[in-house]
Amino acid sequence: NEPPPEWAISHARTPSDILKLEVQLQLSEESQLPVLNISWVISPDGSIQELRATMICIQGRQSICFRCNYSASFKRARSSQDQPWQFHYAEYPVDPKTNYFVTAFNIPTSNIGEFQPDKSRRFSTPSCRNVAMKNHESCEDIHWNPNMSLCMVNNDVVINFTTTANSLNYDVQLVMCDGIETPILNETTIPQSNSSRISITFVRNDILDLSERFCVIIQPYFPKCQHYCRIREKVLNCSKRIDYNKSDTDGGMKLISGEFSNGHLFMIFGYTVLGVILFVLGAGLFVICKQAVHKLHHYTPVWIFTMMEKVNGGRARKWQFLPPNMTLPSLGDVAGGAQPK
Repeated sequence: NEPPPEWAISHARTPSDILKLEVQLQLSEESQLPVLNISWVISPDGSIQELRATMICIQGRQSICFRCNYSASFKRARSSQDQPWQFHYAEYPVDPKTNYFVTAFNIPTSNIGEFQPDKSRRFSTPSCRNVAMKNHESCEDIHWNPNMSLCMVNNDVVINFTTTANSLNYDVQLVMCDGIETPILNETTIPQSNSSRISITFVRNDILDLSERFCVIIQPYFPKCQHYCRIREKVLNCSKRIDYNKSDTDGGMKLISGEFSNGHLFMIFGYTVLGVILFVLGAGLFVICKQAVHKLHHYTPVWIFTMMEKVNGGRARKWQFLPPNMTLPSLGDVAGGAQPK
């Protein structure tokens, strides 16, 4: 942070002021941490031949200046693409929610007593809520998502969550929800792990009253916040309980009760509807068949025995023999229609 030695020397000619200065936030390609990208454009005029370096000064929580030297004198005022010369510096790490004041000027500077040209920009970094700051060590506590899952197997509470590489350890506790000073029913400490999935089982919690609400609390320990890091809490849903019974034949595990999945519920509903439809169809066929049998029962077979007898005059009489309890209308003679005498 020492002043440039050119300040103590009088110069006959000095370079023009910087044409343009820009400050942006970006992620470092190597560390993926947020850094300031400071870019500047040199004035395209004849004074560029006197330009030797550019000084960048940054004021934030700390103040720092650094010098960017050009490897050779400029022979032309513009690049081969006929554009003004442009340079950038993108290695300065920043903190979240901080104000920065960036100043840039060319070297050699103006002589003492002359106008000192420079360009300056103010820049404020976003808070940890911004995705660009998620990898900053101060923001890990906010952006860490453990993706907790809880369930009960028999009377055991099974906890799964995803760790992060930067937490020193994790305190995992089973407590009663909604209490000011809730007693710790079970607890354990998990050492530092490299972004892996961890499974914990609190065995045989026979004291749990399933009518109460229980919570699992995970307390990480990041280097910046230590004991003041945000806790993650999730309610244990006791209805999601799975009971297993060991089989005596194959030594396997047999599910005897638990929670149906959406697929199982859909299958049960489908079979129920199909059963109702088949029942209605069967009842309808039964009624139709019963009515048909009832009609056939009323059609009693009748055999009419007819005898023909010759009488005087060549006439004939027709005699009909019917089953008992059955009568038919009288019929006339087959020939001539005379009644028998």
